[in-house]
Amino acid sequence: MHIVPIAHARYRLTELVEGLAAEPTVITRNGQAVAVMVAWEDYEHLIGRASVMQTRQRSRR
Repeated sequence: MHIVPIAHARYRLTELVEGLAAEPTVITRNGQAVAVMVAWEDYEHLIGRASVMQTRQRSRR
């Protein structure tokens, strides 16, 4: 996972977005993670999995 301070991310946004196909990027502020950038396809996959898990949890109740 790529880790970048927020100050650097401001100036390298295009480069960071282009690199998302290879790996997510963690954005930090004062050394603490504050955000994660992921490729759109990865995001859709994560949301889909979360939806399936929620459906399974509801059906178990």
